[in-house]
Amino acid sequence: MAVFNVKGTYTETMEKFNTSDQGHADVFNMRMQVLLDNDKYMKEEVDKCPKGNGLEFSVVDGILNVTFDNGEEG
Repeated sequence: MAVFNVKGTYTETMEKFNTSDQGHADVFNMRMQVLLDNDKYMKEEVDKCPKGNGLEFSVVDGILNVTFDNGEEG
């Protein structure tokens, strides 16, 4: 089984699927790579946030969670 090499770079655009695209794994993997790279980039940026600023960040099951001073989650 091959795994993705996640680089942690941020990209604001991603190519759309077209009806003419072949259903080959390479077509899907290109788009998955963008999503994984963006996720890693965001996690690295969140990890840079200073502790004690009133916000706590965590990633649970791939979902970014923010907890505020009052304990509420957003």
